[in-house]
Parts: sequence; C-alpha cells; structure tokens
Amino acid sequence: MHKVAKYGLLIVSALIFLPVLFLALRAEWQYDEAWTYLSILHSRYKDIALYKEFRLANNHVINSLYFHWLQGLGARAEVFYRLVSLLSYATYCVFIYKLLQLQRYKWSNISYLVLFLLPYMGFFALGRGYAPAIACFVASLYYYRAFANSKTNFHLLLFVIFGCLSSLSLFSFAFPFIAMLVTLSLTNLNYVLKPLRIVTLLLALPVIAYVFYMGRIVNSYDQYIIGGNSLFRNGLLSSIISYLSLSDMVSARVFLILKIILCLNMAAAAIVLMRRKTLCTEHLIAIVTVLLMIVSHLAFGSKYPMFRGLIYLVLLMYLPLVYANIKQHLLLSSHLLVVCCIGVLNLVILIGKSEKHKSYDTVAYMSHMHNTVYVDNVNPNMVLYNHLYFGDSVRILQYEMEEPEISAEFIKALDTAAYVVASPSEINLKKPGSFVRKYEMPEDNFYIRQRR
Repeated sequence: MHKVAKYGLLIVSALIFLPVLFLALRAEWQYDEAWTYLSILHSRYKDIALYKEFRLANNHVINSLYFHWLQGLGARAEVFYRLVSLLSYATYCVFIYKLLQLQRYKWSNISYLVLFLLPYMGFFALGRGYAPAIACFVASLYYYRAFANSKTNFHLLLFVIFGCLSSLSLFSFAFPFIAMLVTLSLTNLNYVLKPLRIVTLLLALPVIAYVFYMGRIVNSYDQYIIGGNSLFRNGLLSSIISYLSLSDMVSARVFLILKIILCLNMAAAAIVLMRRKTLCTEHLIAIVTVLLMIVSHLAFGSKYPMFRGLIYLVLLMYLPLVYANIKQHLLLSSHLLVVCCIGVLNLVILIGKSEKHKSYDTVAYMSHMHNTVYVDNVNPNMVLYNHLYFGDSVRILQYEMEEPEISAEFIKALDTAAYVVASPSEINLKKPGSFVRKYEMPEDNFYIRQRR
C-alpha cells in the first residue's frame, strides 16, 4: 500500500495520459487548429512572428511557427501537429510533482487527482498554445518557489526562461509571469539586487515588450477575441466558474446544475480556507495577476482574458486547495470530488465526440457527388480536409449563422440543397421531413435530401 501511495501520482498521470493520447490520435481537426493551419499556409516565419497577416488571438506564435515548420515537411495527420502539446503533458506532470514535493505532500492523500482532471486537460491533445503555456507556467512557478528557498542563480534563470516560454506560448500568461517577477523581486529584494541577478531578471524585458506590442495588434484587429471589459458580471471572474462548469460542452440545463453545485461547494471550501487563515504563494500571485489586468485594462484598454484564457488562475486556485487538504476536511474533499467528477465528464464528452464521424468523412463522400455541400457554420476543418486530401475539389458553402441575413440565406438555400451539414434544430424546425440524416458528426449532422 505504501508503494502504491508513493507512486500514486505517476500512476494517475499515466492513466490520464491514455485518454489524452487517444484524443490526439482520434479527434478531428478542431476549429482553431484548422484556422491556424490555413491562416499561416502562405506566410513566412517572420510574418507569423510579427503578426503581419495573421493578426488574431488565434495566432499562438510558438504553436503557429511549429505548424509552419510541419507544413514545410508536408505533414498532414492531425497528431503530428499535436506533438508539442503531448510532450507538454510530461512537463506538466513533472513540475506538479515537484511543487507537491516542496509542500512535503503526503502521497497517501489523493487530492492531487484534481490537478489532472481540470477542464484544460483536453488541450494537451490539441495543437494549440494552451498546453505548452500551462506546462511552462507550472515549471516557472516551481522555480519561483525553489528560488525562494535556495536563492540560487540557476533557479532564478530557469524561472525566467520558463516564464518567458509560457508568455510566448499564450500572451495572457504574461500577466501571471509579470506578477511573479514583481512579487519575487519585492519579497527577495536583498537577494535580487546583485548584478548577475538583475541581468537575469532583465532577460524577461524583451519578451514582455514583444507580448505587449503584439498584444496591442491583436486587440486592434481581433473583434472576437476571448476577452471582455468586465471583472465580475459576465466578466473575468464569473467566466472561471462557467469554464469549470463546462459551459461550452454541455446543455444549458446541465450547465446550470453543474454551476449551482460548483458554486455552493466552492463557497464552502473557501470558508474552510479562511477559517484556517490559509494564504499560499499561489494566492498572492493570483491577486497580483488580477491587479495587473485591471491596470492594463484601465491604462491601455486591453480586454480581460476570459474562460480558457484564464487556465493559469484555475491552477492557482486549486493548488492551494490541494495543499490545504493535507489536513483533510469534508468540505474541501467534497469540492475537490465535484471538480474531479466534472473533469471526468469533460473527458468522456471529448472522447465521445472523437468517436463520431469526422468532417473528413463528409468531404470524402462529397468528392464523389460532384455537388455542393451547404454548412451551417464556418468551422474551417472541412475546408482543410478538402485542401489536404482532395485538392480543393469539393464545393463547400459555409454560412455564419450568427449573422441574421446570412442565416436567412442558409435557410433559403435549404429549399434546393441536396447535401447539408447542420444542427438537428436547423433541419427539424426549418425544413422538417426534407432531409434524412446520414450520420452524426461532433458538432452537426450530415443530411441528404429525402427522395420523394
């Protein structure tokens, strides 16, 4: 039993990696992956890095540069474009283990399971900047805390390197990195005011300047950036609750139930922390991070990150809860159990979607029909499959359904369309009895006009 407890985290991380690897191998091109691929297809490395053409938040620069390199090699399979994220999982696991070790964690307590079931785990299976960002952030946090104990130049240098990599992987991670730079400098002032350590800290300045400048470009050109102008209502903090409650993954009713249970549980857990007067390093970093966001919003008009753009705050929330539950408490354990259950549900939903027909299947079918397929969304993955495997030979007409006029055009097109990719509501409500479902896809269904 002692050996199982000792190697528990290794076993847990290996078990969670199985569905992550499965998703990386099986899931079709996701919206943002396909968007990145197509947006940088005819760019140069320099243009990608300087946001000359692809000026949207979707351009996670390290990930985009990696995609471009693979494009030059002729790679086509989705899994190749997800390798950086898969490798990031190992980095994440190693430094979660190291952080818990710093706390002299008792491995017989399995509260750490929650750190492997938070909603962002699915990003380790996708070719996006989120996985390397959170992995490097965890490494940077570890070396931040290691430096506080050792005061060695080596730990300080690694803190800066991983913090820079995290910020470049996803620009919103510059906020917690700057917060850590500020708090580390102020709480260790006597140690950092040495020439070599000052130079080490100054290595972060070019990266911060780059993120600031490119972030301004993104704010100017991306009207749909995942961000807002509010801190509370429908804003930064409330979006964390929505993200943890799987707002984009489940029905409105299930989301509401999960949100109510989560909020009640979270409030109870917070009361336990306050009664214990628990204040961790992670709490301080989270507070300074939010203050920096407020200053950036007021001074430069930058939007508050929301939802998945705040996954570092999610981690900063749950690491202290795991630490605190070394002295197990029913309310803390209850909340962590709820979050674990939601995390399992999240993985089950993702795996379920990956087992449905891919957009590739629809494009392959249409390649023999010599006809147009009408699509009720602008997910570019069908366009990408068409480009990669069918020489752009399939005619695909996509409609932005959030635009009323374009939505009306799609409904009108259904009068004559023979092949349609759409949600059941669009077909059943607008054209009942006109189409037969051929198969179900992750987001929509593929329909063929019913013969009379």
